[in-house]
Amino acid sequence: MKWTVGCIAILIAVLPDWFSTLDRPLTSISQSYFAGDLSRNIFVGFLFAISAFLLSYNGRTKKHLVCSRIAAAAAFGVAVVPCSCGGVGSCESSGGVLYAPIHYLSAAVMFGILLYFCHEFRMHAREEECTESFWRARVYRVCFWTMVFGIGLLLANNFLVEYFPRVVFWGERIALFGFGLCWLVASHVFPYLTRKEGRHKLFAIK
Repeated sequence: MKWTVGCIAILIAVLPDWFSTLDRPLTSISQSYFAGDLSRNIFVGFLFAISAFLLSYNGRTKKHLVCSRIAAAAAFGVAVVPCSCGGVGSCESSGGVLYAPIHYLSAAVMFGILLYFCHEFRMHAREEECTESFWRARVYRVCFWTMVFGIGLLLANNFLVEYFPRVVFWGERIALFGFGLCWLVASHVFPYLTRKEGRHKLFAIK
């Protein structure tokens, strides 16, 4: 499940921009909602998938379970409530301006909880006290600060957008990449990052 979530997180940061039918680059990944059928379907479909996986993830503690359920609801909110697209397509008629705060609040909650999980994965890796878990904890730390940097770009949008029109797009892409890599590592399939006896196989072929 973690491997799938990680792959989806990285792909959703890339594919909607590739398949956009707009005559200009996307200024945010959420703008793919208005960027043509394929771009929108990838964006919404992948978020539905992330929401479903988070809904089924129980974690290690009751707090993990509650947080994963909230994150699942937040991912669903990001998918079904459009952002304010800055005049692209049928933004006003689709409610993009009216409901945009719900979209942004959902995104903030989702990224906040994903940051929390990244921290929790790192803490658990540190408890194992072996060479593999040491390096896994280092990767989690990089993922955490990558996400923080991406979220920081989103928060600094009002100050940077004049100089970097796609600052939101790159902030989202960076944060999603950190999230995706974190969950790929947490899937325990990589050699050198997971002990052999605890490593999972992607394909259980006998």
